[in-house]
Amino acid sequence: MTDPAQQLAARWLARARSDLSIAGKLLADRANDEAWAAAFHGQQAAEKAIKAILTSNRTDFPKTHDLARLVDLLPANPPVPTSADDLEWLSYFGTAGRYVMDDVMAGSEPGWEDAAQAFRLAEEILDWARDEAERQG
Repeated sequence: MTDPAQQLAARWLARARSDLSIAGKLLADRANDEAWAAAFHGQQAAEKAIKAILTSNRTDFPKTHDLARLVDLLPANPPVPTSADDLEWLSYFGTAGRYVMDDVMAGSEPGWEDAAQAFRLAEEILDWARDEAERQG
């Protein structure tokens, strides 16, 4: 019988893959000025990938979109392949896609370059999480 924590972690990873796929499709299409949505789904992919490993490790985590805060709950090895600055930058899109005021206060909505960078960072984090999940077995 599979460990319930591992089953839940696998579900987090599946959702992360779905979010990354949506971000990739939006990036490929680049229609309707939906860069914010691509960036949002990139952030969501990264967040869910990190939460998968926290779940696998049986580490409780708060309801937050702050990726650095979540990463701080992880063991040091192996490290997440993303800098603290990149995590902070990517975290912004977890709320910017939900609350229009965040975009106004920041001065502008994310563009396609932002969305592409969010996708790349999320892909790195998801790859790391998949490797870590396989290692934990």
